[in-house]
Amino acid sequence: MPFDFQLQAKATNKEFAEELARLTTLTTKDVERLFPRKIDKQRFEQLMQIVNASANRNKRIAALENNFKAFSMSVMRLLETFT
Repeated sequence: MPFDFQLQAKATNKEFAEELARLTTLTTKDVERLFPRKIDKQRFEQLMQIVNASANRNKRIAALENNFKAFSMSVMRLLETFT
């Protein structure tokens, strides 16, 4: 039986969404809907790591400012969904 790359990619993507959901109040289904591509999930994960970091507030703000362009789509999707 040949290796099914698409099936494995979907399974990996779902596992990644489940892991991201554990970091937030979002469900796995929410994560999949808001961040359908792997790169979207990766950027969201980076954003959440900064937000949840133990660094002081000013350092976290600086990290967000330095990476805002990469996180802008994640921020927009979250704000559009929850406002």
